[in-house]
Amino acid sequence: MMLALVALVAGGAVAACSSSSSSAPGPLTSELSYFPLNSPLVMSIATAPNGAAAKAEANLKQSVPALTLAESSLFLRLSQLGINYNSEIKPLFGNPVMVGVASGGVGGTSTNVLGVWQTRDASALHALLHKFAPGLGRLGRIGGTTVYQAGTAVLGVDGPTLMLASSRADLRAAINRHGARSGLSQDDYNRALAGL
Repeated sequence: MMLALVALVAGGAVAACSSSSSSAPGPLTSELSYFPLNSPLVMSIATAPNGAAAKAEANLKQSVPALTLAESSLFLRLSQLGINYNSEIKPLFGNPVMVGVASGGVGGTSTNVLGVWQTRDASALHALLHKFAPGLGRLGRIGGTTVYQAGTAVLGVDGPTLMLASSRADLRAAINRHGARSGLSQDDYNRALAGL
Protein backbone atom coordinates (compact mmCIF):
# COMPACT_ATOMS: atom_id res chain seq x y z
CA MET A 1 0.00 0.00 0.00
CA MET A 2 1.28 3.42 -0.88
CA LEU A 3 2.13 5.65 2.08
CA ALA A 4 0.98 9.27 1.90
CA LEU A 5 2.64 11.59 4.38
CA VAL A 6 1.50 15.19 4.44
CA ALA A 7 2.94 17.99 6.58
CA LEU A 8 0.24 20.39 7.72
CA VAL A 9 0.87 23.62 9.54
CA ALA A 10 -1.18 26.74 10.21
CA GLY A 11 -0.84 29.09 7.29
CA GLY A 12 0.27 26.28 4.97
CA ALA A 13 3.99 26.26 5.81
CA VAL A 14 5.82 22.93 6.02
CA ALA A 15 7.10 22.09 9.48
CA ALA A 16 10.84 21.71 9.75
CA CYS A 17 11.51 18.92 12.21
CA SER A 18 15.00 17.55 12.62
CA SER A 19 16.08 14.46 14.45
CA SER A 20 17.78 14.75 17.81
CA SER A 21 21.56 14.64 17.92
CA SER A 22 21.50 12.53 21.11
CA SER A 23 21.06 8.76 21.20
CA ALA A 24 17.44 9.16 22.36
CA PRO A 25 14.92 9.42 19.54
CA GLY A 26 13.51 12.89 18.87
CA PRO A 27 9.80 13.68 19.29
CA LEU A 28 8.99 13.21 15.60
CA THR A 29 10.74 9.82 15.47
CA SER A 30 8.96 8.71 18.62
CA GLU A 31 5.52 9.87 17.44
CA LEU A 32 5.86 8.29 14.00
CA SER A 33 6.71 4.91 15.53
CA TYR A 34 3.10 4.49 16.74
CA PHE A 35 1.83 4.42 13.12
CA PRO A 36 1.92 1.26 10.97
CA LEU A 37 4.16 1.15 7.90
CA ASN A 38 1.10 0.90 5.63
CA SER A 39 -0.68 3.98 7.03
CA PRO A 40 -2.52 5.58 4.11
CA LEU A 41 -2.24 9.06 5.66
CA VAL A 42 -0.13 10.72 8.35
CA MET A 43 -0.13 14.49 8.97
CA SER A 44 2.27 16.59 10.99
CA ILE A 45 0.85 19.67 12.70
CA ALA A 46 3.43 22.15 14.00
CA THR A 47 2.94 23.55 17.51
CA ALA A 48 6.16 25.53 18.04
CA PRO A 49 5.02 28.95 19.35
CA ASN A 50 7.87 30.80 17.61
CA GLY A 51 8.13 28.61 14.52
CA ALA A 52 7.38 29.41 10.89
CA ALA A 53 3.81 28.12 11.25
CA ALA A 54 3.05 30.49 14.14
CA LYS A 55 4.43 33.42 12.15
CA ALA A 56 2.34 32.43 9.13
CA GLU A 57 -0.72 32.22 11.39
CA ALA A 58 -0.05 35.72 12.77
CA ASN A 59 0.17 37.08 9.20
CA LEU A 60 -3.04 35.26 8.26
CA LYS A 61 -4.89 36.76 11.24
CA GLN A 62 -3.97 40.24 10.02
CA SER A 63 -5.64 39.59 6.68
CA VAL A 64 -8.58 37.55 8.05
CA PRO A 65 -9.95 39.33 11.17
CA ALA A 66 -12.49 36.53 11.76
CA LEU A 67 -9.61 34.31 12.90
CA THR A 68 -8.85 36.68 15.78
CA LEU A 69 -12.51 36.54 16.78
CA ALA A 70 -12.46 32.74 16.67
CA GLU A 71 -9.29 32.70 18.79
CA SER A 72 -10.88 35.02 21.38
CA SER A 73 -13.94 32.80 21.44
CA LEU A 74 -11.76 29.74 22.08
CA PHE A 75 -9.88 31.47 24.91
CA LEU A 76 -13.21 32.49 26.48
CA ARG A 77 -14.52 28.92 26.32
CA LEU A 78 -11.31 27.59 27.91
CA SER A 79 -11.63 30.21 30.65
CA GLN A 80 -15.20 29.06 31.32
CA LEU A 81 -13.80 25.56 31.83
CA GLY A 82 -11.27 26.92 34.32
CA ILE A 83 -8.33 26.53 31.91
CA ASN A 84 -5.76 29.25 31.33
CA TYR A 85 -4.31 28.96 27.83
CA ASN A 86 -1.00 30.66 28.62
CA SER A 87 -0.20 28.78 31.81
CA GLU A 88 -1.84 25.39 31.18
CA ILE A 89 -1.84 24.74 27.42
CA LYS A 90 1.00 26.79 25.95
CA PRO A 91 3.70 24.94 27.99
CA LEU A 92 2.73 21.76 26.11
CA PHE A 93 3.62 23.24 22.70
CA GLY A 94 6.85 22.80 20.79
CA ASN A 95 6.77 19.32 19.27
CA PRO A 96 4.62 18.40 16.26
CA VAL A 97 1.32 16.56 16.63
CA MET A 98 1.04 13.51 14.36
CA VAL A 99 -2.47 12.63 13.20
CA GLY A 100 -3.34 9.95 10.70
CA VAL A 101 -5.11 6.79 9.71
CA ALA A 102 -3.80 3.68 11.43
CA SER A 103 -5.84 1.25 9.33
CA GLY A 104 -8.78 1.12 6.95
CA GLY A 105 -9.37 3.43 4.02
CA VAL A 106 -9.32 7.22 4.19
CA GLY A 107 -12.91 8.37 4.65
CA GLY A 108 -14.29 4.83 4.90
CA THR A 109 -16.56 3.62 7.68
CA SER A 110 -13.77 1.43 9.09
CA THR A 111 -11.20 4.21 9.27
CA ASN A 112 -9.18 4.03 12.50
CA VAL A 113 -7.81 7.45 13.36
CA LEU A 114 -4.70 7.79 15.50
CA GLY A 115 -3.16 10.90 17.02
CA VAL A 116 0.12 11.11 18.94
CA TRP A 117 1.68 14.15 20.60
CA GLN A 118 4.82 14.15 22.70
CA THR A 119 4.19 17.31 24.67
CA ARG A 120 6.97 19.39 26.21
CA ASP A 121 5.75 19.07 29.81
CA ALA A 122 4.48 15.85 31.40
CA SER A 123 3.31 17.54 34.62
CA ALA A 124 1.41 20.23 32.68
CA LEU A 125 -0.26 17.51 30.58
CA HIS A 126 -1.34 15.55 33.66
CA ALA A 127 -2.61 18.71 35.40
CA LEU A 128 -4.66 19.61 32.32
CA LEU A 129 -6.11 16.10 32.03
CA HIS A 130 -7.03 16.25 35.72
CA LYS A 131 -9.33 19.18 34.89
CA PHE A 132 -11.09 17.00 32.32
CA ALA A 133 -11.20 13.98 34.68
CA PRO A 134 -14.97 14.19 35.38
CA GLY A 135 -15.62 13.59 31.66
CA LEU A 136 -13.05 10.83 31.30
CA GLY A 137 -13.51 7.21 32.32
CA ARG A 138 -10.31 5.48 33.41
CA LEU A 139 -10.02 2.09 31.68
CA GLY A 140 -6.81 0.91 33.31
CA ARG A 141 -3.33 0.56 31.82
CA ILE A 142 -1.61 -0.88 28.77
CA GLY A 143 1.98 -1.33 29.86
CA GLY A 144 3.11 2.08 31.12
CA THR A 145 0.23 3.91 29.42
CA THR A 146 -2.83 5.03 31.37
CA VAL A 147 -5.97 4.60 29.27
CA TYR A 148 -9.13 6.72 29.39
CA GLN A 149 -12.47 6.62 27.58
CA ALA A 150 -13.22 10.04 26.07
CA GLY A 151 -16.60 9.87 24.39
CA THR A 152 -16.29 7.42 21.51
CA ALA A 153 -12.49 7.69 21.45
CA VAL A 154 -9.77 6.33 23.73
CA LEU A 155 -6.94 8.42 25.22
CA GLY A 156 -3.58 7.08 26.29
CA VAL A 157 -1.10 9.00 28.45
CA ASP A 158 2.49 7.88 28.94
CA GLY A 159 4.62 10.58 30.59
CA PRO A 160 4.54 13.60 28.27
CA THR A 161 2.98 11.61 25.40
CA LEU A 162 -0.73 11.88 24.64
CA MET A 163 -2.36 9.38 22.28
CA LEU A 164 -5.86 9.34 20.77
CA ALA A 165 -7.25 6.23 19.10
CA SER A 166 -10.57 5.00 17.76
CA SER A 167 -10.63 2.03 20.13
CA ARG A 168 -8.69 0.37 22.92
CA ALA A 169 -7.53 -2.33 20.49
CA ASP A 170 -6.15 0.34 18.12
CA LEU A 171 -4.39 2.06 21.00
CA ARG A 172 -2.86 -1.25 22.15
CA ALA A 173 -1.65 -1.97 18.60
CA ALA A 174 -0.05 1.50 18.40
CA ILE A 175 1.68 1.08 21.77
CA ASN A 176 2.97 -2.36 20.72
CA ARG A 177 4.35 -0.96 17.43
CA HIS A 178 6.09 1.82 19.31
CA GLY A 179 7.58 -0.62 21.82
CA ALA A 180 8.78 -2.99 19.10
CA ARG A 181 10.02 -0.11 16.90
CA SER A 182 8.08 -1.63 14.02
CA GLY A 183 6.15 1.48 13.00
CA LEU A 184 7.01 4.34 10.67
CA SER A 185 10.49 5.80 10.87
CA GLN A 186 11.69 9.33 10.26
CA ASP A 187 13.45 8.03 7.13
CA ASP A 188 10.03 6.88 5.80
CA TYR A 189 8.64 10.31 6.59
CA ASN A 190 11.52 12.20 4.97
CA ARG A 191 11.34 10.06 1.80
CA ALA A 192 7.61 10.71 1.44
CA LEU A 193 8.12 14.47 1.85
CA ALA A 194 11.09 14.70 -0.52
CA GLY A 195 10.45 17.32 -3.17
CA LEU A 196 7.40 18.89 -1.50
